[in-house]
Amino acid sequence: MKPQPDWVSGCMLDDNARKARYGALYVRGVASQAGWLSQETSPDEDRAAVDMLLGCVEGWVEVQVKCGTLPMRDGGIRQGLDRAWVTKWSKKNNPVYLVYVLVPPHPPHWIEHVDAKTHHATSAFWIRVDKGVSAPSVVIPGANRFTADTLTGWRANLLAGFRSKTDGAA
Repeated sequence: MKPQPDWVSGCMLDDNARKARYGALYVRGVASQAGWLSQETSPDEDRAAVDMLLGCVEGWVEVQVKCGTLPMRDGGIRQGLDRAWVTKWSKKNNPVYLVYVLVPPHPPHWIEHVDAKTHHATSAFWIRVDKGVSAPSVVIPGANRFTADTLTGWRANLLAGFRSKTDGAA
């Protein structure tokens, strides 16, 4: 797909590439706000259906990021899933989350620079996908806004996994 005629000269990314980069950077920005580490998977090493790791003191959770304009219907966003992703996620020891970053249809509307502030006209939603998910799609609840506070729950899930592994090891 060729880049669209654009409002920024020198554009090198088509809309799909823009969405991929924006989605990853959105998630990294929220992680930074929370004081968590973030590490993206190199494109050539994306064999585990995971785009990045987010790290807290005790360890890492894994994240698959999707970014697009899918509409919110019946309280959620329906995202298609590849069967191979679901299989890979189900074998993970640590929690795996799918984050969907919802953007307006036209890239110039994603971010507004007004007065002395910058506003992102975007939002993100999440669902845990390493357990109990099956292809061909999943509904990401609109109530699951991805914010810095989300990471508190993700950390609790990570720690619960550690506890369940050590509880049976007596």
